[in-house]
Amino acid sequence: MEDPYPVLDILWSSAMAAVHRDDYEQVRELLDPGRCQVIERGFGWRGVDVAWALAERSRYADRLRRELEAYDFVLSPTTPVTAFAAGADHPGSIDGYPTTYLNWTPFTYPFNLTGQPAISVPAGFTRAGLPVGLQIVGRWRDDLGVLRAAHAFERLRPWRHVRPPIVSEGGTSR
Repeated sequence: MEDPYPVLDILWSSAMAAVHRDDYEQVRELLDPGRCQVIERGFGWRGVDVAWALAERSRYADRLRRELEAYDFVLSPTTPVTAFAAGADHPGSIDGYPTTYLNWTPFTYPFNLTGQPAISVPAGFTRAGLPVGLQIVGRWRDDLGVLRAAHAFERLRPWRHVRPPIVSEGGTSR
């Protein structure tokens, strides 16, 4: 299946622009600079762009539903990177490829876009002590199945009382 990022970009940024349609100039200085970039990108889309993106989202969701019907669940990492610097909007690059405000989450955004039931659960820590998440995706409208799978995983790998070491900049433990 094709990457739905162009569709998500239009819908996400135009939705953020819609939230601030009437107050952006008044609140701009209070907002995170990365959010401002997304809002300003959203103000640039035309109605025909948004209409196209809405239709594409429906087509993509239909294809994704059909593809996933053969599986009880699809498992993936939640993100392709571990935590990055606090205050950063995205990691900057992954394996040498530049990232944007959304494309650094390629495992989650297809399901956020389509409404496919998905959940992220703690799966452990890297050697440097950074958290790693497991995403569990279910069939269309099987939200309960996804919640049950997440619960089963958490029972097998309890994490509530696990505390990682404090990690300093550069990924070293203290």
